[in-house]
Amino acid sequence: MIPIKKMVPVLCILALVCVLPFPSLAQTTGDRNKDAYPAKIKELEKAGAADTSKQVVEIAGDRFAAKSGNGGIRAGDWQGKSNVLLWDDAAGEVEYAVTVPEGGFYYVYVEYADTNSYAETIERGLLVNGIVPYAGADSFILGQRYRYDAYPFSKDAEGNEKRPKQVDVKEWQTEPVRDKTGMTSAPLKFLFQSGANTVKLTGIRGSVAISKLIVRSPEPVPGYGEYASAQPAAPSPASFVHTVEGENPYELSSKAIQLFNISEAGVSPEAYGKRKYNAIGGLSWRHPGQWAEWQIEVPQDGVYQLGIKYKQSDNNALSSYRTVEIDGRVPFREMLNVAFPYSASWANKAFGDAKPYGFYLTKGKHRIRLTVTSEPYQDVYRALLRAADALYETDIEIKQITGVSSSKQIDMFKQYDLPKYMPDLDKRLSGLAEDIEKQIAALSELTGSAESGFDVLGTEAGRLKGYAKHLNDIPKSVDSLSRIQANVANFAASLAFQPLLIDNLTVKSADERFPKAKPGIWRAAGYFVKSFLASFTNDYDTKKGSKGTIEVWVQRNRDYVDLMQQYTNEYFTPQTGYKVNVNYIPGADVLVLANAAGKQPDVVTGVGMDTPFNFALRNAVVKLNDYPEFAELSKRISPGTAIPFHYEGGDYALPEEATMSLMYYREDVLNRNNIAVPQTWEDVRKIIPTLQQNNMNFWAPQGDWLTFFYQNGVDIYSPDGSDVGFDTPKGFASFKTMTDLNVKYNLPEVITSFYQHFRQGDVPIGISGMSDYLLFRLAAPEISSLWKIAPIPGTVDAGGTNVRWHGGDVRGVMMMKTNKERQDRAWQFVQWWMSTETQAQFAGDLENNYGIEFRWYSANPEVVKRTPWTPRDKEVVLEQLKWFKGIPYVPGGSYMTGRELANAWTGTVIDKGNYREKLEYAVDGIRREIARYRREYGLSEGSQ
Repeated sequence: MIPIKKMVPVLCILALVCVLPFPSLAQTTGDRNKDAYPAKIKELEKAGAADTSKQVVEIAGDRFAAKSGNGGIRAGDWQGKSNVLLWDDAAGEVEYAVTVPEGGFYYVYVEYADTNSYAETIERGLLVNGIVPYAGADSFILGQRYRYDAYPFSKDAEGNEKRPKQVDVKEWQTEPVRDKTGMTSAPLKFLFQSGANTVKLTGIRGSVAISKLIVRSPEPVPGYGEYASAQPAAPSPASFVHTVEGENPYELSSKAIQLFNISEAGVSPEAYGKRKYNAIGGLSWRHPGQWAEWQIEVPQDGVYQLGIKYKQSDNNALSSYRTVEIDGRVPFREMLNVAFPYSASWANKAFGDAKPYGFYLTKGKHRIRLTVTSEPYQDVYRALLRAADALYETDIEIKQITGVSSSKQIDMFKQYDLPKYMPDLDKRLSGLAEDIEKQIAALSELTGSAESGFDVLGTEAGRLKGYAKHLNDIPKSVDSLSRIQANVANFAASLAFQPLLIDNLTVKSADERFPKAKPGIWRAAGYFVKSFLASFTNDYDTKKGSKGTIEVWVQRNRDYVDLMQQYTNEYFTPQTGYKVNVNYIPGADVLVLANAAGKQPDVVTGVGMDTPFNFALRNAVVKLNDYPEFAELSKRISPGTAIPFHYEGGDYALPEEATMSLMYYREDVLNRNNIAVPQTWEDVRKIIPTLQQNNMNFWAPQGDWLTFFYQNGVDIYSPDGSDVGFDTPKGFASFKTMTDLNVKYNLPEVITSFYQHFRQGDVPIGISGMSDYLLFRLAAPEISSLWKIAPIPGTVDAGGTNVRWHGGDVRGVMMMKTNKERQDRAWQFVQWWMSTETQAQFAGDLENNYGIEFRWYSANPEVVKRTPWTPRDKEVVLEQLKWFKGIPYVPGGSYMTGRELANAWTGTVIDKGNYREKLEYAVDGIRREIARYRREYGLSEGSQ
């Protein structure tokens, strides 16, 4: 028990925190280190808080004290357990009453099962006694588990291994609440007062069944010496070596962790001539909290040594770290943060390095789990964030003095007397440079790499020293300090990412050596000879088919090709009797050459927006409208996505994927500043002053002319495509509306990194592509519960409708002209491939097999409905897809329109020209090119 006198300061701290609002990451950059977990724990320990001992309190999942919201929260049974809390979606809150006999620090565990029907992250918020205890603990992840469906892996007809499917493991598991940023290896500690407490869980993402909430005392992890002395006196068996292939994990925490085919001598099993998955991890296994687990077996009780053959060549100069658990427990402290140093080639990592540790293992099977952690970088990480925050605050202070916040306000000849207003500026910048250099030295000592390996930080420190000597150079560039700040912050963020590629794991007796990591010269030579001979008998890129086989070329990576081939073999061929060869092509230029040689495929998928137009212009692709089934097939597609594939009254491709922009916003920042999420561009203009008064801004991508033209009813071209369509009063007004955002409202023309500024909170709202959705989900765990998406702002038309038209990128499927027999077979394939059932199943398997990074952005709304977006995000995506309107392609305008309008935007915003004059100049250039192309291809002059 903690003495009452010691608990008084602790309770005062708790009461104070309950009264004061808890700041988010973006509330004030200076607070995020102060309120971070390590600092808070130290502060509480100074006030008298300490770990409790041997206390365990369990509460059944359905014994909650209160619930709220409409989250499908109910009591029930699940997989053999009763008294379970069933939480069907990501809404609502559940509060538990927890009575502990002793005040102090506890771990919080959850016994749960994954109930999602798809691979959705389970995330919940956590409040203890009504508060978020420290920054970054506002939410936590309940991990999922997956297994491969088979090992050894099955092979295709050519003898290449097929990537296995990952099967969900829906079994019950118990996990502690951990730091989702990976900066703390052990479970998080929470302070409970003696007696009654509350633990509230809030819904964020995913559905879950909770059997128990467990509050237990922290379990001390012994050092290696203490661990070794506590083990039974069992000798190491003689002459024992057992190796487990890395590509054969027992379980994985994420479908994103990928298998690799490494064609190198010494990588087991060796791959030459055929595809063989023989390694796992790499960049796909880098995110905090991701783990992989292998099963080993030993012949008798005894002490064994463990090692891993790995390569870590992605994080230059840095080590990657893993927390090692055996049978669910970290055996000793030295396994909390095991370093895998940078290595450009394969290397062996013995646990214990030159003096390998001895692990006591009983006879039989054991599981070894490696979890991504970044704890050794914690001090450097937070120091760099402090430097980045100080740079941000200094940059804002300078801009307030100079009045220069955009490039158009820069006066190269004006001399600003910055020392007069900021007497300590030179010392401040020099001090920040020294702080960064200290972190370079700390990284060098930690990783064993030379300080030159961290030249990104060294360059920025040098620039700061230069500015300290020449203060008047700072206002000559609007991003002089902000670019340094972004680079420092980005480097700090990169410390959380820990890639690691694994070939195999070895458990052995002490008298044996670990297998060599690098092949000898004769083995390497033998591998080279075998690979060379195999190159004469294997065609890696194209599979040859017999007569009547449908040739499908795919302009995506090989994982898509493999899955498509598997689909055609399992579904299409049995239905139709037609065999299909699915092959990879790197780009449209290969298609041009094949068409010129008369060796074109039947079907091409994954083509960009301009490819069908370019081939249709040369009469090389099939007009799909000629098939009676086309009308019904095209009805399934969002109409605006088909516009780029329409030319001269015909449709020459069907849209597969449509990627568009969404509006991202930091809900915490907007709420704190009483800013409503804008629905229209007029709303955007209204919130800009509030944002800028608080040193924040809105991000709109430069020159998004398609949005403003379409939302104001302006066409890009005339109906017959022979002339521009925006040479009208509405067209000029729309262009002015767009450029005024930068000219009048001072939105930034460029931004160093929307991801970083959004994360930091100084650009808490903006428009960006769908790729940022995945980036924020995977690479910004600390704000995972703070941001949301919405459709982009619209323009209210005369009828009162908020028109949200917006363009984007489309990938489609087209048929090459061959002969009628081949084209009819190809059309059967296209009908099957573009059916809602096939597309939905393919989208699901693609993400299930390879992770969320492979999300399929279907142009078919019914497929989107079956894609594992969260319910709310799905509504947003479907709404924006409804307003998708692609750009039409016309001869001459297909490339000239974008080029000239970009020049007009630059001339208006950057060069401060007259918007009308610049747009008129663009119109003339586009018009001349359209006329030239139409003459070249013998087309009518049209209506111009």
